[in-house]
This record gives sequence, structure tokens and C-alpha cells, in this order.
Amino acid sequence: MYLDEKPSVYIPPQSRGVLVWRSDMTHFKAYERQPPNDPFKCCNENYSLCGKLVIGDNYPFVKDTCTGNMYQLLDGSLFQGEGRYPLIEYAAEYDGTLLYIHN
Repeated sequence: MYLDEKPSVYIPPQSRGVLVWRSDMTHFKAYERQPPNDPFKCCNENYSLCGKLVIGDNYPFVKDTCTGNMYQLLDGSLFQGEGRYPLIEYAAEYDGTLLYIHN
């Protein structure tokens, strides 16, 4: 479950969170959850449903909920759809106990 889907959690509209994927026991990938190719696109006329990236049933891909673009979790590249940019990746460092994510 994503934090923005919980009723008690508020995430400002400028940020849609971070996707974290564990590629193996010691390596993680962290990506911005805001779509890279059309970050401010909303799916409806009153701007209440804006695009975000989800994994869910799309694994091992990430899907933009408005445009339908699909990105690979492995490297963030655009797999299907239109756009110029890959996913925005953050540095993810794991020391065996804690995971540090930063830009």
C-alpha cells in the first residue's frame, strides 16, 4: 500500500513520494514517484487525480497512472509509451541494517 492511499497520511501534491525496490539482498533502487515525462498531468478536469507511478500488478515495471507509460525498475528506462526521460533516481545506500536514500 502506498502512503497517499492511507486516510491519515497527507503528502503535498508537489511530491508524490518515493518508490523503493530491493533488487537483491544488498542493493536497492529508489525512484521519484512523480512521472518524469509529464509530471503535472492530471487525469480529470478538476485536477483531483494527478499522475503518479505505481508498481502493483505491473511488476517488474512501474506505470504512470495518467499516461500509461511503463518504466523498468531495473534501470528506470522508459519501456513503453512516449517520453524523453527515464525515472528520476535517488542514491540508495544500504549498510546491512539501515537504508539511506538521498539525492
